[in-house]
Amino acid sequence: MQSVKGAPDFVIWTGDSSPLNEEFPFKSDDLHMSQDFVFQIVQNQTETITATFPATKIIPCIGNHEIWPPSQLKGPNSKEAREIFSTIADMWEPLIGDAAAVDEFRRWGWYTITPVPGLRVLVLNTLWCDAGNVRSWVHLDGDGNQEMFDWATQVLADASAAKEIVWVVGHVPMAAPHVVPACAQAWKNITLTYSDVIAMQLAGHTHKDTFTVFLDAEGTAVNTLFITPSLTPESWHQYGHNPSARLFSYDADTLLVTDFSQYYMNLSKANEDGAIQWMFDYSALEEYGMHGFTPADWYTLSQLLAKDDATFELAWDHSNTRVPTACTGRCRAEFVCQSHTVTYDEYHACLQEAN
Repeated sequence: MQSVKGAPDFVIWTGDSSPLNEEFPFKSDDLHMSQDFVFQIVQNQTETITATFPATKIIPCIGNHEIWPPSQLKGPNSKEAREIFSTIADMWEPLIGDAAAVDEFRRWGWYTITPVPGLRVLVLNTLWCDAGNVRSWVHLDGDGNQEMFDWATQVLADASAAKEIVWVVGHVPMAAPHVVPACAQAWKNITLTYSDVIAMQLAGHTHKDTFTVFLDAEGTAVNTLFITPSLTPESWHQYGHNPSARLFSYDADTLLVTDFSQYYMNLSKANEDGAIQWMFDYSALEEYGMHGFTPADWYTLSQLLAKDDATFELAWDHSNTRVPTACTGRCRAEFVCQSHTVTYDEYHACLQEAN
């Protein structure tokens, strides 16, 4: 992005630093991995990002591959979790900056900062909600999720009183089927309560270019979660993705996001040419013919995915960053349903209706 568009105002790093080519069940000798080796990788990534964007505010978030074995973070009362948070806090202290926020991360893996006046960024620790973490289902070593929801509720209440705009950042999307049911329901309740404060939600984890619209009890779209594709090509799944990066545009006065531009690198061509070239892929507003960037606009697009084959094929192509794959039947139903459902009850009801 530095070479394509110059220095952005912020870099939001949604986590996952270590390689993603291990298999489950995880082998103890896989890539000679260990938690100490993962710490080295996180340190290397931190140094690379800060060297690339030396004058830019970087906002990091912990992912399920900042730990080893991946996803299996123990609870907040465990020695292992505290060691992971404390070690990474030392690395990220120059990035986070605010001493109180660093202390919060060191204890819990979450934090909040105000990078510019009027804008509050709330960075979640989604790892105890992650559906891929067996401890998220049984709460071994304590359950940090209620503490996080209580903390986030207070941060949002304070932001509302201070008339701040909030951007929420997390690694795992806080919606079905990515997190456990209790987390999906709890986060939807919080989002609906503070939908006038939360201007945008961002997540990574899936490596796909997708979105999820939050609907209230009347079916009105009130918030949007943007799930961004990854730099990692993730070739260990059924199909790989091209590396991708996203540039959000926002109004400097209102701090509301107005569009995003997606960039990608054709990995096959880069290997053939022996050179990397980042290319513009699309603008959300232009590509989908959207009239605005509101939750209502994204819900309209969600409905089109179910009804219009051309729109669906376009969105599916973007979700894999231009790697051609087929998606019909159950695959299409899951893709469409995840674009406008948050809780498991909503998601399963949508899938049942689609079938």
